[in-house]
Amino acid sequence: MKIPNLANLDTLAFRFPGQDGRPKTGWAIYAEPVDSHDPLGPVRQVGDSDEGFSCVDDVARVALVYLDQFEATHRLEFAQKATAAVEFCLNQEDGQ
Repeated sequence: MKIPNLANLDTLAFRFPGQDGRPKTGWAIYAEPVDSHDPLGPVRQVGDSDEGFSCVDDVARVALVYLDQFEATHRLEFAQKATAAVEFCLNQEDGQ
């Protein structure tokens, strides 16, 4: 099975301090090309004045992407990223 290029998805990941003091990982919900003349090139994270920077439903989909890749490849990095995404969602649910 060919592993999809997840480089842009990985670029959307960011670390932040959780309310419990432990670092958490989130994923930006929006991005734009670093170079406007290269729309298929690298992206940078951007926020939205209404929706913020990240949200549970989009990060839950991130978890599903990484879980799918872990299931297909058994590569630990995909399991770790999926776990981080699920922890983000649980953190938001708990308000922590």
